[in-house]
Amino acid sequence: MKQALLLAISMLTLLTIGISANAEKIFRWQDDAGTWHYSATPPAEQPAETVNIKAPPTSGPVAKKSENQTTEEKTEGKAKEQSTAESEFKKSAEVAAEDNALARKNCENAKKNLANLTSHPRMRINDDETGEVRYLGQDEHADWMKRSKEEVRKYCN
Repeated sequence: MKQALLLAISMLTLLTIGISANAEKIFRWQDDAGTWHYSATPPAEQPAETVNIKAPPTSGPVAKKSENQTTEEKTEGKAKEQSTAESEFKKSAEVAAEDNALARKNCENAKKNLANLTSHPRMRINDDETGEVRYLGQDEHADWMKRSKEEVRKYCN
């Protein structure tokens, strides 16, 4: 049984690879042992069914399609391509606008943080580890000032 299945899969694979777009009919039939056979010619001793297989175009879908298109169809295709390109441009313009808005917001926050750290040498924070409110130490305050200056340079330029 496994051998018959392997044979059938192999034959089907070979047929799909080897069939050209101009091939005529492919026939399928099952022998007495239950094995399926595929061929371009039907067997003489028993009935076979025709198999419809769509083969990929040999020179690419775009090349074949453009050969058979009328001038009007080509113009419609170009218009669709252009509108697709325009919509992609609009999307990228929208994304750029969102990025700019986010950068402006980050810049404002970085400036506020730096102003607070500059004007308040003793800064209270909520400690995430302990869940308590505490004051920043001098070293922590200096580190936070340094990070805030870096963020201002990063987001405000």
